[in-house]
Amino acid sequence: MKYALGIDLGTTNSVVAVYHRGQIETIHIESHNTFPSVVSFKDKDTMLVGHSAKRRVILDPEHSVSSVKRFMGNRKKKFEIFGNVYTPVDISAFILKEMVAHAEKKLGCEVRDVVITVPAYFNNNQKADTLAAGKKAGLNVLELIPEPTAAAIAYGLDKGKDQTLMVYDLGGGTFDVSVLKVEGNKFRVIAVDGDSQLGGDDFDLAIVQYLINQFHKKTGKDLAGENDREARIVKQKIKEAAEKAKIELSQAQSTEILIPEVMGTSINEELTRDQYNGLIQSYLDTTIEKIRSVLKEAGLTPDSIDRVILVGGSSYNTAVKEIVTREIKDPFISDRVDEEVARGAAVLAAALSMPEEDLVPIEVENVTAHSLGLRVTRGREVDRFKELIHRQTPIPVTVAEQFTTFRDNQKSVEVYVFQGEEETCSKNIFIGGFLLEGIPPQPAGKPKVRVRFEMDKSDMLQVSASCEDISGHVELNINQASEEQMSQARSECIVLLIDLSYSMDGWKLQTTKQAIELFLKIKSKHQDVYDFIGCVGFHSTARIISNPVKDFTSLEKTVKGLKTAGTTNMGDGLIRAMECLEKKEDPNMPDRIILLSDGEPDSESEVRKQLKVLAGRNIRVDTVGAGTDYNRALLREIAQKTGGQFEAAENIEALMDAFTNLAEL
Repeated sequence: MKYALGIDLGTTNSVVAVYHRGQIETIHIESHNTFPSVVSFKDKDTMLVGHSAKRRVILDPEHSVSSVKRFMGNRKKKFEIFGNVYTPVDISAFILKEMVAHAEKKLGCEVRDVVITVPAYFNNNQKADTLAAGKKAGLNVLELIPEPTAAAIAYGLDKGKDQTLMVYDLGGGTFDVSVLKVEGNKFRVIAVDGDSQLGGDDFDLAIVQYLINQFHKKTGKDLAGENDREARIVKQKIKEAAEKAKIELSQAQSTEILIPEVMGTSINEELTRDQYNGLIQSYLDTTIEKIRSVLKEAGLTPDSIDRVILVGGSSYNTAVKEIVTREIKDPFISDRVDEEVARGAAVLAAALSMPEEDLVPIEVENVTAHSLGLRVTRGREVDRFKELIHRQTPIPVTVAEQFTTFRDNQKSVEVYVFQGEEETCSKNIFIGGFLLEGIPPQPAGKPKVRVRFEMDKSDMLQVSASCEDISGHVELNINQASEEQMSQARSECIVLLIDLSYSMDGWKLQTTKQAIELFLKIKSKHQDVYDFIGCVGFHSTARIISNPVKDFTSLEKTVKGLKTAGTTNMGDGLIRAMECLEKKEDPNMPDRIILLSDGEPDSESEVRKQLKVLAGRNIRVDTVGAGTDYNRALLREIAQKTGGQFEAAENIEALMDAFTNLAEL
């Protein structure tokens, strides 16, 4: 007997399902319908995956990996465990392989054909890593399908009713919202939006930060500042308790959180549903913004939506149902809310792998969630983004456009591909690139260089380039761009903007110094690609500590001597950071600020005033919140409005990780 599987490879939990002879079956593993996306290592040669791994995380968090989906697409992320080095692709492959092995045991035969679901808002690199994980697990990935589309198939199959659906998919680590037209068994996606870094894990973290803050207020002990083995185990206990509290609050009005043996005392807190909803309100507000955005892009109103379908484990939250009801209408939530995505993928897997069987014919038409284009030069601007494929374009699609040279006797052109919606490439995601060489010397503007984008059903892109004066053409799968090419395309001028107010005393300042040192070491590996880095510190006033330099030796020494004083004049800090950027050697180099703060700014209105200036000047600002007492909403807003990334760093380990992540962008 031949089977094909549908797999929902989730952030927190994964699900596998099979469709056969008109029936969809979720394959239970160890009597559970979901499978924890967790890998834990007992030693160098012994690995646990799934339920056993999750049970072990609380005892040995440093040798365990969870929520790896959030690192997909990050080619430099590594997990060093017992002397071995693993990538997010490796960890994901372990999870896939284990799930399929359980499915084979249940079905009684070998299975290789699968359809894997991905968030609709995953970028090209994240999807490429998902495909790579499937291949590494020994699987034949028939197709990648967006999670909301898979959920719509599971819900709408054989309904015999034309309708417009909105799928609100809030999982453990990602959020998607999609609008689809269903006509019979044809599923046509109209528009998608989302956030690949927002999900139930953030809800857990909000509770964790609340508990750590309450513990500090009552005992004076700072859990966030500790990072030894005992502290890591305690934090994992708090995380487990937070996840349990979140689940309980989906049914109850309040829950008691009791954690014994925490640094010689205990945690005993009552958390009400209203308190919890307040902790996660900023995340819920983001999902509402995405709902409004996707309706606008689809050209629809709330009244145009026939049914809203809630998908993903985090959709159990009552506040989610309330805001969706208020914004659109009372949503539908399945009894199998955790399983619907995998079940829809199973239907597609059967249709693709066994067309000879008497299966229900289905037709799926998706759109690309992000615009794709090239970095081009216009006048003195070298960072201009030229869009070739617009977001919400139905796929598969092929687009070609003609370009030319901008210098006399230019013998080659760089083809650098980016994904995003910003006018400058430094604010978009670099996908890959190559060099087209051999152009005969001619005056600028005469050679004709043709670039071709081909996007398949899985939203994966291949790019080729040719010139009429070159025999043949160069073609490259852009997901295989070299590290050197990626670094070259990302060269930029960076200013580290560091909060030096008195509240930064202690572990936050010491860890910041270590994190900056690590950041500079990572950047120094690519000194041949023109990165320049400067530093500005701010407290009651702000000053330029170092102008942008390429040799980081003196900057490292200066950072080690940073001291705290005064209050948090973040507005003045942003002004000085912009002045520092103006001192760079190459005026065409893209600008970027990395802002770290641990508290409320002296004047939020002044910060917002400078935020308008930053956005107008196309300066990307990545933000890092240290500890638990900073203005989270403001730092997220600064990052979002400038095309940057927000990092929450509630403890030493998270702060080091934040600067590592930002160095690897």
